[in-house]
Amino acid sequence: MALSADNRTMLVCAFGIIFAFGLWGYVLESLTTGKRMSEIGTIFINGIFFTSVSRLVIFLKGSKPAEGIPHKHFAMIAVTYVLGMLCTFRALRYVSFPTQVLAKSCRPIPITVMNFLRGKRYSNMVYASVVLLCGGVSMFMLGGDASKGGGRSDTAFGLVILAVSLIFDGMTGALEDKALEIMKWSHGQGTFDLMFYINLWSVPVACVGMLVAQDFAILSLDSLQMKNMFALGMAGSIGQVFIFYTISNFGALVCAMLTTIRKVFTITFSVIMFGHVLSLMQFCGVVTAFAGLGLNIKSRSQMQTTKSPHLPTTAGKMPATASGTMRDTK
Repeated sequence: MALSADNRTMLVCAFGIIFAFGLWGYVLESLTTGKRMSEIGTIFINGIFFTSVSRLVIFLKGSKPAEGIPHKHFAMIAVTYVLGMLCTFRALRYVSFPTQVLAKSCRPIPITVMNFLRGKRYSNMVYASVVLLCGGVSMFMLGGDASKGGGRSDTAFGLVILAVSLIFDGMTGALEDKALEIMKWSHGQGTFDLMFYINLWSVPVACVGMLVAQDFAILSLDSLQMKNMFALGMAGSIGQVFIFYTISNFGALVCAMLTTIRKVFTITFSVIMFGHVLSLMQFCGVVTAFAGLGLNIKSRSQMQTTKSPHLPTTAGKMPATASGTMRDTK
C-alpha cells in the first residue's frame, strides 16, 4: 500500500531529525571525550550557524521575518537558552554522553512541578509519566560502572549542572509560550521566525559570555577543530530546521514523538561508537525512562483530542528541542 504524501514527508522529517542529531551528538562527543572544549565559544558558533540557516529558510519560503517582534522578550529567551545550553555542554566534563541525553529527556519533570506549584493540575497519567521518568533516570545513574567500557564516571556535580540546565529549559519554554501569545501566532505560524530571532539574540548573548569569561579559545582552533565545529553547526541547524518544519506541518505532538525516537538512536549510537557499556540495571533504566516519555506523549494526545482534533498542544514543543524546538539541540 502506497504511503500518502503526508506520511512520506513525515518519514523524511523523522530521518532528517535522527540523522542530523545523530551526527551532531557524534561530533559533540568526539569534541568532549578526553578533552575540554570552549562551551560558550561553541554556543557562539552554533548561534551563527542556526541564525544563518533559519534566515535562509525564511528567504527560500518567499517570506520576510515577522514584524513587530518584542525584541526585549526574545533577548530574555536567548539568555535562558544560552545558560541552559552552557550548563548542558559543561556537564559533559563530568558525566557521560548517554547520561546527558537521558537526563535532558526529563524536561517534563521541572515543567510539571513548576506548574503544579502554580496551581495547575494534571491527569494521573501525567503524574505516572513523571514517576517513570524519575525512576528510569535513577536506575540509570545508580546502575553505572565507569570502570567498564569507554565511559567516564558520572559525578554528583555533573548531575547538579544537568538539573540546573533543566530549570533553564523550563524557563525558556515558558518564555517561548509567552512570545507566541504576544505575537498571536496560531498553529503553523511563526515557527521559523521563532528559530531565527532566538538564535539571532543568542549570538550577542554568547559574545558577552565570552567577554565575561575571558574565553577566546574558539578563535584559535586548528583545522581539524574548525571542521568539527562546522559539522556541529551544520548538523544542529539542519536538525532544527527539520524540527521546526515538523511542528509547523504536523504539530508539536508528532515532533515530541520523533525527538524521543531520535534520543533512543542517539544513546544506542553513542554506546556502539564510543564503547560505553550499559549494565542490566542501566538498560532497564533507559527503557523505563522512555516508557515515561511515551506515557507523557500519550497523555498530551488524549488532552489534545479532548479539546479539539485540530488544536495543537504546545506542551511537546521541543528544539526543542528545546520547547524541543530550541532545547532539543542540546
